[in-house]
Amino acid sequence: MSTERGNVTVFVLAAIVLCAGLSLAVARLGSAVGDKARAETAADAAALAAADALARGEDPSIARAAAAATAADNGARLLWCHCAGSDALVGVAWGSARAEAALRSGPGPSPSHRRSVATRRDPADRADLWPGSLCAAT
Repeated sequence: MSTERGNVTVFVLAAIVLCAGLSLAVARLGSAVGDKARAETAADAAALAAADALARGEDPSIARAAAAATAADNGARLLWCHCAGSDALVGVAWGSARAEAALRSGPGPSPSHRRSVATRRDPADRADLWPGSLCAAT
């Protein structure tokens, strides 16, 4: 009987370590989901700002500046802004999360492009999706 006295302590310690590890994993997952939502919100707002500037007849560089300012106002960083006619496609980063959004100002069907990505892609890789001028973020 005396050889079994420490077994319960080992199992309790193992259970505590397992519960702590699962709690940390759930907390990290919740944080990642929140970052993704914030990135998507910032991308939507930045695309809206860029499309609004294009609808007013502004130059694509002005549209990119509006997108960058709006992304910054939302706590994000503009990675790239692609402006073509009345269409704006933007990519933003919020923490470790990345998101893309597209809007069209004026008549016609919306490009309805919204996507969250886990890793940053080179804006040159997006040329096949969106013809026109590429406004590189600084």
